[in-house]
Amino acid sequence: MTMVTRLRFVFAHYGELIANLAVKNLKVQYKHAALGFLWSLFMPLALMLVFWFIFGFLFRRSVGPLFLICALFPWTFIQMSIAAATTSIVDSRDIIRKVYFPREIIPFSIVASNCFNFVIALLIIVIGVVVKRIWAGETGMITISYLSLPLLLGLTVMLAAGVGLLTSCGQVYFRDVRYLVEIGLLIWFYFSPVFYPISMVKQYSNTVFLIYMLNPVAALITLYRGVFQVGDPYSAYISPSYLIGTTTAVILLIFIVGYRLFIWKEREFVDLI
Repeated sequence: MTMVTRLRFVFAHYGELIANLAVKNLKVQYKHAALGFLWSLFMPLALMLVFWFIFGFLFRRSVGPLFLICALFPWTFIQMSIAAATTSIVDSRDIIRKVYFPREIIPFSIVASNCFNFVIALLIIVIGVVVKRIWAGETGMITISYLSLPLLLGLTVMLAAGVGLLTSCGQVYFRDVRYLVEIGLLIWFYFSPVFYPISMVKQYSNTVFLIYMLNPVAALITLYRGVFQVGDPYSAYISPSYLIGTTTAVILLIFIVGYRLFIWKEREFVDLI
């Protein structure tokens, strides 16, 4: 069974199970929280306020709230999905030992539950930006670029799922992987343009900049900012078609490698967890 065939089989026959597990994850996560899923929005908003204060007021840099939010919401989704997916197989050892089902359903459900929060966050951004621009009489700024959000969302989900499959498989064999993931996510955060513009990287050299933009998170953040027209106009530094093409290729490669490795090793999971 090829990877594409298996992926179609999983979603055709186990799509409902993935959805049910995703809903269960959400209910468990916010079971005793009075504000429920709103807490998933508060963390990036709190980080936004911290960065806005530090760079906007202390360092006098032009860093607006929307500039930060366009990076923090996607990053929070990716970070939370990868961190939770990493331990998902080991944490589900009881059910895995009792009954067989495609094991990738577990990390997929983790990504799906976090995707719900991310979609809500994107809708809030879109509504907020549209209302603000209509109020300011800038209706001409509301462009067709918003239609690219589903593509960006799909790429973001695929990136989180691909890395989650890799790390969850690694965690089965080496229990130290979860700690390496924590360190790796921290490094990844600072090597992505969350609180600084890509022009800061561009000023070093064109080669360094092109290598830097191979970072899929950096590319996705740049594209999200492009949709909402905040920060640097990235088309002045890199061709939009080239950026979208290379980002899609890198994310597809990550997903394919992660999924193939996961499928190859899943038969050994029961004996190792």
